[in-house]
Amino acid sequence: MVAKDKDPWGSKAFGQALSMATSMAAALLLGYLLGSYLDKLLGTSPWLLVTLLLLGMGTGLKMMYETAFGRIGKERDINEEQEGESEKFKLKDSIDSLKDAQRKLKEDRQRLLREKWVEEYREQKEKDENPRS
Repeated sequence: MVAKDKDPWGSKAFGQALSMATSMAAALLLGYLLGSYLDKLLGTSPWLLVTLLLLGMGTGLKMMYETAFGRIGKERDINEEQEGESEKFKLKDSIDSLKDAQRKLKEDRQRLLREKWVEEYREQKEKDENPRS
């Protein structure tokens, strides 16, 4: 039997590898397209293409490194799990305090309606007892 938190098919690793490859390809493609467009626009061929292609490669490598070893790695997953647990408790506390506030508002409304009714009753009683001619 495989534990629930184990990934027998390696789909998480495959997903990260696919994400890294896509990020690298997108960074390179963006550098190439932007560089060639600016070279044609400004007539600086091939300098901006080479510069932006190298910048795209550097960006892609940085994104791959962060995915493999940095903040997007296991530490982030562990932190997200811990934050998720604390968020559950925060939400539960918030819901409880909202229910308390709702109950207090209901009690206050009933009390105000009762006081208003008593006041109207007294006024009506005074009018009935002391009719003004």
